[in-house]
Amino acid sequence: LKDQKLSNPFDLKSAYAAHDNGNDEVLPFTNVTSDFVGALDYIFFEEEKLKQIGRLAIPTNFKTLNTDMVAQGHLLPSKDWPSDHLCIGSQFSLKTHRTKSETNIPSAFVPKGFESHFSPQLGCACGCVPKILSMFQMAELRKQAKLKNSLK
Repeated sequence: LKDQKLSNPFDLKSAYAAHDNGNDEVLPFTNVTSDFVGALDYIFFEEEKLKQIGRLAIPTNFKTLNTDMVAQGHLLPSKDWPSDHLCIGSQFSLKTHRTKSETNIPSAFVPKGFESHFSPQLGCACGCVPKILSMFQMAELRKQAKLKNSLK
């Protein structure tokens, strides 16, 4: 496959693309084993149809995976990361031609430095979606609090 030029009719962007360069990823790995370290999981979307408003923050170095500093504690799965893949996630809103009123809240989905690039949205202009945190957002807030406490 490396020698073949594959293409598709879609203009896709990675949900974990660095905001200053759409070709660079901020996701160094999603799988870490004794014989492999790399990104196996991706989320792609069309910017023309979807607006990315958040993404799950994930570890980007071995120290964050191994806060107890035990031998081979950075390998997946572990006591802190129970799957052999890190969970990635992204939150999107559909782009429509009508104007929506947006409510910005501090996001647990966005790593420091990316806050201005993403702004999560609660509810919608017509009121059909309640202005409360989603289960996705609440789970990420819990995860971030646990990570913050483990780094103290």
